[in-house]
Amino acid sequence: MNFTKADVKFMTGMIGHHAQALIMSRLAPENGASPQVRTLAARIINAQKDEIATMQTWLRDRDQPVPEVHIAGLNLMIHGTDMDHSDHMNMAGMLSQEQLVELSNAKGKLFDELYLKYMIQHHQGAVTMV
Repeated sequence: MNFTKADVKFMTGMIGHHAQALIMSRLAPENGASPQVRTLAARIINAQKDEIATMQTWLRDRDQPVPEVHIAGLNLMIHGTDMDHSDHMNMAGMLSQEQLVELSNAKGKLFDELYLKYMIQHHQGAVTMV
């Protein structure tokens, strides 16, 4: 299996990136999101969890450090790599802690609007990473 340090860095970073999408999407039901946004959030959760597992397997199969994701409310902790919290938070598209708090405090239609705005930002950052 041929791979480069850049491949490992990308997979490791993308695991943290996907994990933030989980944090954002888990807020939808409790914040009164519309049925359409709840459906989107549920689909994002399913896809991101599967993709995180795939990337962890990819790293494991290549005997590379495998990030373990721990989510506590709005806080994301990544263990098992040499990347620290600031490395993950500085990736393209990642929401700041202030943006996460703003999203967490939003309800109903305001939540929907912020969720979509921030999810676009988040995924545009992922495209930049790719």
